[in-house]
Amino acid sequence: MYKFIGMLAVLVVLAGCAKDPVYLESLQQGEHLLRSEKAVQFYEKYYEYPQHKAFAQSKNGSLRAYASYKTNEIYAIEDALARCNTGVLKYVDKLTLKDSCEVLNINNEWVIDGTEKAKFIRFLEKAKIALGSDFGLEKYESYYYESGHKAFAHSKVDRTTAYVASQSDKNMAAKLALDKCYDGLLEAHPEMTAADACEIAIIDNEWANIKSDITKSSKYKADVKRANKVIKNLNARKMFESYYRKPYHKALVQGKNTLHLAYSTNKSSAKLAIDTALSKCHENLLKEYPEITDEISCEVINVNNEWVTSEN
Repeated sequence: MYKFIGMLAVLVVLAGCAKDPVYLESLQQGEHLLRSEKAVQFYEKYYEYPQHKAFAQSKNGSLRAYASYKTNEIYAIEDALARCNTGVLKYVDKLTLKDSCEVLNINNEWVIDGTEKAKFIRFLEKAKIALGSDFGLEKYESYYYESGHKAFAHSKVDRTTAYVASQSDKNMAAKLALDKCYDGLLEAHPEMTAADACEIAIIDNEWANIKSDITKSSKYKADVKRANKVIKNLNARKMFESYYRKPYHKALVQGKNTLHLAYSTNKSSAKLAIDTALSKCHENLLKEYPEITDEISCEVINVNNEWVTSEN
């Protein structure tokens, strides 16, 4: 398969571009993974970069990316997948396992399916797709190598995760993981019920059938009703679901006596999210009004999916 690779290797040697026999051996080992001459040329460039590094390619072989100069393998894997999947998202609305990228090489070593290393890498790839890009891979690495029966739970409304391990029973592991995840949510969401809080994503190292959608929770439905009363701009209400799905910390603001709406997400603190959202809103106001006053200004209505204003 892909006999052009052998021919390319010969041409590379004759041209004096790659005299390292170790590189040529590596190229031959990856013959079944690289799907085009362009991919081979891309790999040659990647091969020369220092560790830690990773090489990722889309399932159909049309897109590829690499990351290098990382402090550990996990960071290299995460960065390479993020870059490659960003390219995929230019052609699809939502990432799926079928469309997404997979890691083919780590630090000049090929990831061969069927090996323990490959099982671990494929586990990480699914974690990124199943639970979203807001979750880092280090926690999944720690969980993957835990012993005994174990379970991994994640929040339905934000980036909270929790897991337990070293249990004698799967059901007990699942219960404890859900309880731990719920406890982690209570500070930010004191009114949330356990049923709406978290769900099990992984039991031992097997993925559960994740069906949750934040928009299916009773809290979200109640918040939409609240939004329909609080948000004055009818056309802007559809922005609420987009805001609601965004990662913490975040804030939603609107004009006190105008229809302006703005939000800020994925900030390091609630205060920074609020300040950024207010700044956006006021900037938009100044396009229509000469100055910000008590009457012509913006106010915070929601922080981290919690309302901070009355319905009336």
